[in-house]
Amino acid sequence: MDLSTHEFVIRNPAWLAALALLPLLGLFFRRSLVRQGFGRRAASVTVRCAVAALLILGLARPTWRLACQRVFLVVAHDTSQSIGPEAQAASAAFRRQLLDHGGRMDIREMPFPDDPGRGPTDLAGAIVAARALAPADRVPRIVLLSDGNPTAGDTLGAAAAAGCEVDVVPLPHAQHEVYVGAVEAPGEVRYGEPFFADVLVYALHADTGRVALRVDGALHEQREVTVAAGENRFRFRGLTAEAPHVRLTAEIDGFRDTFPDNNRGAALVFTRPKPRVLIADPQPELAGVLRLALEAGGPFDVEVRAAADLPQQLDALLEYDLLIVSNTPAEKFSEHQLADLERYVHEHGGGLIVIGGDRAFTAGDYGGTRLEAMLPAEAHVRPDKPKPSLAMMLLIDRSGS
Repeated sequence: MDLSTHEFVIRNPAWLAALALLPLLGLFFRRSLVRQGFGRRAASVTVRCAVAALLILGLARPTWRLACQRVFLVVAHDTSQSIGPEAQAASAAFRRQLLDHGGRMDIREMPFPDDPGRGPTDLAGAIVAARALAPADRVPRIVLLSDGNPTAGDTLGAAAAAGCEVDVVPLPHAQHEVYVGAVEAPGEVRYGEPFFADVLVYALHADTGRVALRVDGALHEQREVTVAAGENRFRFRGLTAEAPHVRLTAEIDGFRDTFPDNNRGAALVFTRPKPRVLIADPQPELAGVLRLALEAGGPFDVEVRAAADLPQQLDALLEYDLLIVSNTPAEKFSEHQLADLERYVHEHGGGLIVIGGDRAFTAGDYGGTRLEAMLPAEAHVRPDKPKPSLAMMLLIDRSGS
């Protein structure tokens, strides 16, 4: 049987004040109809005032509301991975008791997550879904059965936004549980660049066991570790990326544990190509030694070109991470190339190395050019320094003869 109450509500009561103006409105209508007979005039004034009164009442929005007091109870029970046999039995017993003694309440059971034993413990999502199940003509109420260990969502925010009573029934949680919470590694690294990864292990108790990290299925390192209750972080070094992507897998074993399914975690690291280096030299055959040194010292993809064959467009220059200008005079660069080189360095973060020689810096007429402005050195002779007009060498014979 529904428990209902009837309620009369005026939503905009301020408009009722306009009813006080009806006598003035009636007087105005009466004076405007002086030429008509008394009967017709009275009827016309009455009809007009009645229409005005109904219009005012319509603006005040009177409402006759039927309020239902019957409770619609949604029992959301947690079936996530952290709910062990003891918690499952306690949850079933509570729901059975609630159904037996629920009285006139409408009771609806709602398990969460959708994939029992595998999905995350999203208490906030469960509250939102349970609130949506309640019909509009019922008083909603939510009972939440969980171990209280959410792994997703804002539980307190969802409960506050539900607009109804939310009761929580705590379920027994596992006493012995150790699991891999995450594997933290850079999302992207350079080819051959060393990096490290952190394995986050969470425990409900202090224990000892083993933590292993695998790289593309091959064992990288395994350690005997001791964990404390809460978060434990273990860092693995010596990792390098030499494939388009590297899959890291963390595994734990040897701990007192309840759920073995959460003893693994993984991360994917993508690899950027080798840094491309362009060497510009008027005599490319002389740059071979520098090329070999770069390739031996790091994972570089080195290309050698004659200075006259440098890229003519900025887009082509941006394909390289580093430009090495070796013993090249300024006359080998056009003004357009120097402008692109300046944008390559200042706007796009490209690397620039200039190697001197008999045709670079001052001897290469760098003074006053964009190339000199990009370098941390001056490439012209200061006028305040005197230039010798004559160089003399004396050879004196000091032999015994």
